Amino acid sequence: MPVVKPKPPPPSHHTLHVGSAVGRADDFWALAYCPELDEIEKDSDPEHTEFTYILHYVGREKLVEARYRGRLDAIWQRSDGVLLAAGENPSVLEFETDRMREIPLAVPGIFSSIWGANDENIFCGGTVVPFAMVQHRGQWHDIALPDGTEDIREIRGFSEKDVYFVGGHGMVLHFDGRSVTRLRVPTPRILTGIAALDATRMCVSGYQGTLLVGNAGGWRPLITNTSDPLLTVAALDGKAYYGVESSVWSTDGVAPPEPEYDFPARWVSALTDGLVFSHGEAAMLCKDGVLTELSVSL
Repeated sequence: MPVVKPKPPPPSHHTLHVGSAVGRADDFWALAYCPELDEIEKDSDPEHTEFTYILHYVGREKLVEARYRGRLDAIWQRSDGVLLAAGENPSVLEFETDRMREIPLAVPGIFSSIWGANDENIFCGGTVVPFAMVQHRGQWHDIALPDGTEDIREIRGFSEKDVYFVGGHGMVLHFDGRSVTRLRVPTPRILTGIAALDATRMCVSGYQGTLLVGNAGGWRPLITNTSDPLLTVAALDGKAYYGVESSVWSTDGVAPPEPEYDFPARWVSALTDGLVFSHGEAAMLCKDGVLTELSVSL
């Protein structure tokens, strides 16, 4: 007769995977996920998909400020401290420590990015069915996209009249405040990340080690000597940072990238005065060239 072993009890604690982060090195917010706990939740609720945790790091202390039912992938912070986040649900989430409000939006796809040129001009976009919107003085408006737009993975810009959308196979779009045009870029690869390298140059990352530097006037590729997907790119003090399986690399946009930090980051985020690196169940804060391990326990 077969012996049925009892199901082991769930672990008493869990570990978070950190995603996008915003703020200052001594006071920042981050999105996080717990695949292990999601699997446990599915045992009792087959309809469950995923929780997103909103973390607040103050000094060396980590606070779990909220748990949101659904996937949030993008986060941005207004000057008054209010967080804006977006993801799989058709709404933009406004979050403060003592309140959470969802703003429903009629979008055809799934949010992948949110970014503000300032508090009065906030852009968002998404994938599956590509779309882009701008919130101008509190009102959301659709942005018409060129025919053939595949998707929008990330949005960044220099101002509300100089905004870049990346995604698809070699797709970089430029919004001048009135209309969107597709720019010519020297790659057919899928593009996933973009960051303002300085006051005039953007850095774009993508699959198969793709890294581009430029703006609406033109783009040039940088040789990365890797075929890893560069899913995210972050910029700080005139340098762009991206992670691969072995380390974090950096470039000033002119010289070839070089390894800078011995941490196998798959996700990089820029704070106003630092960087956040994460890879699975590990995350680091980088401030003034020093890496400090972040608490990721739940």
